[in-house]
Amino acid sequence: MVKIQAERKFLIDLTNFKQYMQLQNLSKGTIDNYVYELSKLPGDKNLQTSFLIENRNRRMLMSAYRKYLHYLRSIGKIDGEILFNKLDTYKLPKRRGQSKKGNWYKQDEWNAIVSNGKDRCARMFLWLGFQFGFRLSEIINLRLEDVDLENKRLLVRQHPENIGKNQDYWHPKHFRDRSVPIAETKVRVLKRWIKERPDLDHPYLLWSGRTKKKLSKRVCQRWTQDVRKGLKPHDLRRSFAKVLYYNSDKDLKLVQITLGHASISTTSTYLGLEEEEVQEKFSKAMS
Repeated sequence: MVKIQAERKFLIDLTNFKQYMQLQNLSKGTIDNYVYELSKLPGDKNLQTSFLIENRNRRMLMSAYRKYLHYLRSIGKIDGEILFNKLDTYKLPKRRGQSKKGNWYKQDEWNAIVSNGKDRCARMFLWLGFQFGFRLSEIINLRLEDVDLENKRLLVRQHPENIGKNQDYWHPKHFRDRSVPIAETKVRVLKRWIKERPDLDHPYLLWSGRTKKKLSKRVCQRWTQDVRKGLKPHDLRRSFAKVLYYNSDKDLKLVQITLGHASISTTSTYLGLEEEEVQEKFSKAMS
């Protein structure tokens, strides 16, 4: 059994880490690549750190190690502060030529995009992304019990780990739970969805295909590509942020809280002016 040395000299075998990734619905190829990359790490703590620093330009290795740190946090081997410090230290290198933040779509385009979804689950996925600005993983892990219709809110939170005999290690980004308000018109949509939901063997709000299993990231990415070329799941979240910003008289703090950003500077990045907006504002100011 291959073992690697974790922070604070905890020895963790790759078999358990592999099971953790399988529970998170990572593809077999990704799991095999992550295990292969981590198997190269030296056993000595100091050598491991220097090895990572020397190879920080390798995206696959950095991705594998960051995922491994999340695994250590989920089983209580490291605490949240150490995790955040390590994630900041081992940032993923930028892809060459990757500078575009992504697309965003105006509110009057949303219905047309949603209506082109492959099936009712695909349309519901697109609708949730546009209407509430959830991250992809947050939509995938949204459960029936997270829909609080009585108080008109959707909850993004970490659940108890035991689900049957398995363990679900998913948690919100930076372990920050939050709630997003539901407008009255959206309450009716969610009520109808829950009422018509078939009897499934899992607690999640959405499902995939004829097997009706829990959604995977790959399925969601395919759904968005099928709807419109170039559309990505994160474009839904960015579109929500832009529309909320302009419809709330540019209330940046409201957007930050709703999106669950730790820093308002991150929210500002989401709302960076597009080239067309800059041109329009400049022409208006100088005319």
